[in-house]
Parts: sequence; C-alpha cells; structure tokens
Amino acid sequence: MAKKMLDLRDIKWGNWRHGATSGVFPKERVGDKYYKLSAYNPDFGIYGIQSMSEVIASRVGKIIGIDCVEYRLVPALVRLNNDEFETVVCESEDYNLRDEGIFVFEDIYTSRIRAKGEISPFDFAKEIGIDADVYKMFVLDYLINNIDRHGRNIEILVDERGNMRLAPLFDFGLSLFSSKADQDLIDKLDSDHTLSNSFVGGSNLKGNLSLIDTQISLRELNIRHREAIFNGLDEYISQERIEYIWRCLLRRFEVLRGVENIIWD
Repeated sequence: MAKKMLDLRDIKWGNWRHGATSGVFPKERVGDKYYKLSAYNPDFGIYGIQSMSEVIASRVGKIIGIDCVEYRLVPALVRLNNDEFETVVCESEDYNLRDEGIFVFEDIYTSRIRAKGEISPFDFAKEIGIDADVYKMFVLDYLINNIDRHGRNIEILVDERGNMRLAPLFDFGLSLFSSKADQDLIDKLDSDHTLSNSFVGGSNLKGNLSLIDTQISLRELNIRHREAIFNGLDEYISQERIEYIWRCLLRRFEVLRGVENIIWD
C-alpha cells in the first residue's frame, strides 16, 4: 500500500544558507508545524540526507534525556521554482506551548554586550543561569558530531517573571556526517579534532566537555536503543551509513563516560 503524500505544494519555501556547506536548506512554518528539506539546488533538485540526520539526532537526544525538538519524516509533494518533487520532509511542531517569549541567543548576547561590556558567550550563558542546559548541549553536540551550533540556532525562552531557560535544541542537519557520501565514511572521519561552528564554548566539540564544571544527570545509551534510533530510516539511508553512525555513537558515548561531572543513570 502506497504511503499517503502530504501536499505541501502551496508552501513558499524560504532559503537558509549555511556557511559549512554550499547547499541551501529550504524550510518554512505552516500553522504550528515546521517543515524542512534536506537540500535543494535548481540544477540537482532535492538531495542530501540532512533531514534524516535531524531525526536521528533528536531521537538520540530524547534517549539520553536532553530536551530536543522532535523531528519526524513525512512523505510529501512539494514545489520549488515551478518544479514539483515527491520527496520526504522533516516535520516538527512548535515547542513554545507556554507562550513564553522567544529570543535568539546571539541577539540577547549582543544586547548584553552593548549594555554592560564584553563577555564571552559561555560566561553570558552562566550569567543568565542556563549553564546546566548548555552543558547538556555540549554533550549532545559531541555525541552526534554537530558541526553547526551557531548563535542563531540556540534560542532562549523567557517567562512572565523574566526567568530564562534554554529552548529545546534544534537544527541538527549538519550532524552525524550528513555532508559526506557513503564512500567517504571511513574511521578517521570520526575524529575528536574536527572543528565546529560553536557559538558557545570553543570550536572543538570534545574540548567543550572540559567546560562542564557542575554535575548534570543523563541517561545511558546502549545497544537496546539501536532499533528506536534507526526505526523507519533504512529506506532513506544505506545500511552502511546506519552501521557507521551507530559505531560512532557508541565510541563517543564511551568518551562521555569518562567526563567528570556527568552522572549516568
């Protein structure tokens, strides 16, 4: 039985260009839902596996106890530049259920500098009391090798009393080696020396783990989680890639086991 296709041909996709790759990742909000495509180029059409990386990363975050936007894949019919495509889109819902104020971290950080003077993004996170959540962000970004945690894909929620908290983490498209072809997935690619676009902390994902100076509690990742992480994705990514990602997740989790101040349940 054929899967039902969601008709998204009326969406006027916005183009969001990232510095880490030359691709354009169309995304748009419709009502209380957000839709994202992996990548689009007028010459090649829709391509890439960034949407699958979003789903895998959000599942991993949920398993280990980190607040993430929940992504899922939905078959859809879309139109870009008057061309129609049958594809799969990444769907998520609005996480701001309490109607709190939403602010881009980079924006409020810039405003703080203008008002009070220079401070690092990391020290600013501690100043506003979101350091524990930032530490969890460091853990997840290391685990999934997220190379693009720039200052605009970190958001802050503010309640009516002015209390701030980190919004659920989102935008994992450039994690889990999504920009690499299957034939490039070699062991040395999974390196702890890879540099990332990290607005908070440093450019080395493993190095950021050393900044965790208070205890945080998370849940362990183990073999029984494999099926939940990759469920339904084998028709979109190869078994070779699934094996590679799983191997990298397990290796990086073993590194995380040795990080001081992380308590694993």
